[in-house]
Amino acid sequence: MASPSRTRADDRPPRVLHVCDSIIGGTGSFLAELLTPQAERYGPEALTLLMPEQHRDHIEPRLLESGIRFEYFDRPNRLLGMAKLFFAYRRVRRQIRPEIVHAHSFGAGVITRLGRFGRWPRMIFCPHGWAFSMQVSPRAKRFIIAVERYLARKADRIILISPHECDVARGVGLPDEKLVVINNAISKTPPPVAPARWDDDRIKLLFVGRFDRQRGSTCCSKRLQG
Repeated sequence: MASPSRTRADDRPPRVLHVCDSIIGGTGSFLAELLTPQAERYGPEALTLLMPEQHRDHIEPRLLESGIRFEYFDRPNRLLGMAKLFFAYRRVRRQIRPEIVHAHSFGAGVITRLGRFGRWPRMIFCPHGWAFSMQVSPRAKRFIIAVERYLARKADRIILISPHECDVARGVGLPDEKLVVINNAISKTPPPVAPARWDDDRIKLLFVGRFDRQRGSTCCSKRLQG
């Protein structure tokens, strides 16, 4: 995406700064799936991940062992974490002078896009599920949609991980020329997991996913109780 004549005088890969405000859950798995092969293909020295200090223990081992550079910011809570991310992002961006910034999720997308002036660095945003699609008040939903409409002009591309996510973006008026769908996927080889032991005659239920409302846990619990 970046022009070699503008950013690089040789054939080295572009410097890429990934920014996230959380690495817990699906975003963390996505980053491990994305950054690990990027490090193998382009070299770990081309990649930096800026993430919360409090989430160190949630980094997947394959990503931790990939050799990429990790930078951290303090995230004592969501609101104060946004302010800390703002200053950490400015510091890291000055240090490594990335040619591409890839922001993951709403908070990181706000900070990185607000801090972009001009055409450089190139800016990619991946919402990992739109914040306005969550259970929020109608007023909060309208506000978040307005923020996303404004910030969309500051991204070169907005990466959606499913056709549904793209349809939702179009439905609230985000510019179609910015939207690109790259379907979510996982490696063909699953990570090693120790087998669970359950020495019990009761029916065994395997629930795969984060145990919350968005993953259907309440529906599942009601069916079991009924």
